[in-house]
Amino acid sequence: MALQSEGHKTTQNYAVAVAAMSIVQLPQGAGLDGMDFAGSPPRVSRVDANSPLADQMAVGDYCHGISMQGVDVVNLKDAQHLKDLIRQNQHAPKRELMLCQTPHYTDPCIPPATTRAMQVRSALYKILLPPTINLGFTMTGFPPYVHDIHQASPVHGIMVPHQTVVALVVPGYEVFNLQSGGFTSANLLQRLEATSHIEGRQLVLQEGRTGVRNKGSSDPMDLDGCCIIQ
Repeated sequence: MALQSEGHKTTQNYAVAVAAMSIVQLPQGAGLDGMDFAGSPPRVSRVDANSPLADQMAVGDYCHGISMQGVDVVNLKDAQHLKDLIRQNQHAPKRELMLCQTPHYTDPCIPPATTRAMQVRSALYKILLPPTINLGFTMTGFPPYVHDIHQASPVHGIMVPHQTVVALVVPGYEVFNLQSGGFTSANLLQRLEATSHIEGRQLVLQEGRTGVRNKGSSDPMDLDGCCIIQ
């Protein structure tokens, strides 16, 4: 499959976004000791003077995401969601908070077609895909959603069934999403296969099945059945 590349644009936009964020590494094994969050989007509501993070975050900072091993969770819906993620992954080797001084979150990897979902603060899960064709999960529907995940899948335990696919982000290529047209499970599978050699791919997911249709389009799209990514 021939995919249109616009690598410079993607890389530059991502670099600008990273520069605008303050990345704070949470110590492994630490919970919420010495800090707290409140509101939607989550905002730092307390940082104790004796906290090891006191010089890295301040009351009033907004937290727009948390980066962990294999997944970035962004556009966090509220403070409770963030605190649950911090506690549940307390012993994970990587937990990085994405802090900013503005409440408005924009993601350079996600075109405007998905901003409606982001405005209602529905968390997005950016799953890092290894450079292999053997991903071990199945998708179906339009827009695609995760149908099943094999036990041996490299994303088992990170991705869960019934999450809706919002976008496929591949370094150096245009984002593939609803705005692209033909955003079916079959076409998504073709793109995953065509880019299976590329490092840094991300499958962007949203909780629940959002606006799923199995039939009804007059376009020449294959909307039926599961696509198996083995």
